[in-house]
Amino acid sequence: MVICCGLLSANSNAMKFTALLSIFGACVIASAVVECGLIAPRLTLSFNSILDNLITSIQKNATGYGVNPYNIKDINDTFHFGLLKGGLYLDNGKIYGIDTIFRTGNASADLEGGHATVDVSLGFKDLTYTMDFAAKVGKLGPRGKVSGDITNLFVDVTLLANMKNTSDITANIQKFKLTDKGEVTVHFDSKDLIAEMLLNTLNEVVTKLFKNVIFDMMEKEVGKLANSTISKMHLDIDSLTGRSATRLAHGRRH
Repeated sequence: MVICCGLLSANSNAMKFTALLSIFGACVIASAVVECGLIAPRLTLSFNSILDNLITSIQKNATGYGVNPYNIKDINDTFHFGLLKGGLYLDNGKIYGIDTIFRTGNASADLEGGHATVDVSLGFKDLTYTMDFAAKVGKLGPRGKVSGDITNLFVDVTLLANMKNTSDITANIQKFKLTDKGEVTVHFDSKDLIAEMLLNTLNEVVTKLFKNVIFDMMEKEVGKLANSTISKMHLDIDSLTGRSATRLAHGRRH
């Protein structure tokens, strides 16, 4: 019995020792996994700061970059007025208010493998435009100016943030796309009587050109500015967690 009890005791100790080794090994592996960045501690990250910095930079640099005002390229288009075929030429076009860009809501993010895909919607508060126009119908050729407001124009933006180095977070734009082509008001200023006769037709032509041509050009140029701006930005994890603000607050209390 003594021998038997000794064997049972030895087996029991061996089992305990094996269990301890297993626990220790698991801790070592878990520590290594966390250390390697495979498992990150839970953090509440706000990517709004990236977008707000981007928006501020666009607002400051839009004029110097040449997008505020945004110069519309000269456009030729044709139209029909009854049985007559006409032509419309637009030049000296400018869009004002690119620097009124703003964030319409909170950014959402999907974190995976050291990267974050960030989606947000942007809008413009106050866009206006002016252009010179020259129409041609038969032998008649009214000229004048056309102007108006652009409202409800929104942009879907997707950023890819590289977060592998939490002290130097960088990002680039994957998508900068106008999702709602907005509403365009059209006001013609011309002393030609024929221009008044063509008013409805010319309104339709100008609105179509904005939605099918002008906004696409604007999207491309403003997107270039946005990507150029954000590619130069370098953030750290504190700017996304609010830690830096918390430390400053604590510092003021001491």
